[in-house]
Amino acid sequence: MQESLVPPDKNKSIMRTRVNRAAAGPKQTENAYAVELVYRIKLLRLAFGFSQAELSFLLGYPTNRVQAIEDFSAGESYALKDLINLSHIFECPAIRFLPQSPDRSALISIRTSRKERNGKYIHEAWECTGDGTWELLWKLPEQADIPRPAAPALFERTRALIRSLVAGGYFNNPWEAFEIYKACRQSIGNQLRPLTLKYGLLSFLTGGTDALLRVLRQGNHVSWVAASSKEPGS
Repeated sequence: MQESLVPPDKNKSIMRTRVNRAAAGPKQTENAYAVELVYRIKLLRLAFGFSQAELSFLLGYPTNRVQAIEDFSAGESYALKDLINLSHIFECPAIRFLPQSPDRSALISIRTSRKERNGKYIHEAWECTGDGTWELLWKLPEQADIPRPAAPALFERTRALIRSLVAGGYFNNPWEAFEIYKACRQSIGNQLRPLTLKYGLLSFLTGGTDALLRVLRQGNHVSWVAASSKEPGS
């Protein structure tokens, strides 16, 4: 069970953690809905046990994309297509990601931090209040993401499944990473991690007779298709 502090409800009078100065990253101005959205998706990510890098992969983005969004880095946010894909990844209705109240368009000042402690990351977010103090929005623990190679047998099983999917025509059309992950997990089970699938897919991009796949790029987003398939629109 993940410990959490839900973003405070401004209509309720409760005791909240406040400090004069939040020991966190630089102060940033964000839309309240965007902050709420990041929090909800972060909770789902932790509940499903996905690291930031794994969720980035499932969404078809570079490894650091989700971390940048969760840190409220300038210009980084979830697109509408991402929210639709997230509803499939987390098996929930897309309406879950819509604003829950009409006042969520307000701008707020926020700081975030990620500290490593006893093998865990502690994610914190603080909001600057009207009196200039900082109020804790959430404090979430996450197991430290220590990349470990998959067991050789599991990795080879994943590669064998990808090879059979290519041979069966599955990759004749492009697929999102999360769609491939769900298809492979049906056969392999929950021991299949997203990054194991990622490395399995990457192993078929180059290497002579093993060059069975290629990626389709649209900006910094990729999907996966058979190397022998025609280019879209050809």
